[in-house]
Amino acid sequence: MIKKKIYIILPTHNRKNYLEKCLFCFRNQSYQDFFIVLVNDGSNDGSIELAQSIFSEDQLTIVNGNGNLWWGGSLNKGYHWISKNVNDLNSIVVFMNDDTILPQDYLEKVNQEIQKGKGNELIVSQIYNLENKFIDGGLYYIDWKTYMFYAEPQEGIKPNCQSSRGLCFTVESFLKIGGFHPTLLPQYLSDIEFTMRGYELGLELISSKELMVKLDDKQTGLIANKIGDKGLFSKKNFNNPIHRINFILLRCPWKFKLKNIFRVIQSIIP
Repeated sequence: MIKKKIYIILPTHNRKNYLEKCLFCFRNQSYQDFFIVLVNDGSNDGSIELAQSIFSEDQLTIVNGNGNLWWGGSLNKGYHWISKNVNDLNSIVVFMNDDTILPQDYLEKVNQEIQKGKGNELIVSQIYNLENKFIDGGLYYIDWKTYMFYAEPQEGIKPNCQSSRGLCFTVESFLKIGGFHPTLLPQYLSDIEFTMRGYELGLELISSKELMVKLDDKQTGLIANKIGDKGLFSKKNFNNPIHRINFILLRCPWKFKLKNIFRVIQSIIP
């Protein structure tokens, strides 16, 4: 099997302890033909010095942000780096969170899974917690007619979006989909919008049992639902109504846009 270069887009922001574990997972991979694009969103905790002590310049570059990139902005930085620096459209891109633990053969299996397909797949890893309990297969379905979100699509329903944790695809697919919308969707829903755009462009959405990653599921974002709740409009809030409305404006079919925007507004009224 051909060994393809794998580019790992890895955002981080002041999480040195998590980042160290993740970087050593890559350092110990059986497959070493990879390059890490570490998107440093204003870290000042020694994270970058740590990364540079583990990897040389032939396997690592630092792309700096100002501390306000969040997830969408960080991946958008990665997109622009790839578009400017990678000419081989058959190379592989992997999105990875800095709190992720990987098996030693993870990248080897990424290379295998990508080459099994036709090159037009978005392949997401399956997520387990640190105790090996299954959390998420990474395939989702949004029914725009009812504005219902299904984390595990029912049998016969084709998923139309994915998670971005351990998401793998070719450079050609990345350039076809394009970058992110960090102003409209800085954090949550940025990956859902990106993969849904890929789906609408004809890419196949796959969850691979061969690609297993672990995460610390005790980490959670902010949850606020109603006007008056602290943090309702925070970028850390999964239910931020502004971001949900932006998501609807970007991806929802026209005939359902106004109804679903009204649903979001109605949902935050106490």
